[in-house]
Amino acid sequence: MKLSELRKMIRQEVASILREKKTKKGLTELESAVGSADETAVAKLGTQKAELDKQIAALGVKKAALMKQMDALEKK
Repeated sequence: MKLSELRKMIRQEVASILREKKTKKGLTELESAVGSADETAVAKLGTQKAELDKQIAALGVKKAALMKQMDALEKK
């Protein structure tokens, strides 16, 4: 095997290794970004749920007040 062929094989192997490392790093970064986006979405949904729970509670209070008014009207 000639020295030039050996050098070419070594360069190709090094390039292959570097591409593999870059791909793995890219995948790790992508997985991190997706995980962060998931956490953000979960937090946002939690906030929305809390707001809806608050609105439901307020509607329960309004319903109770209306029921009380209806009872008062029926007694008249």
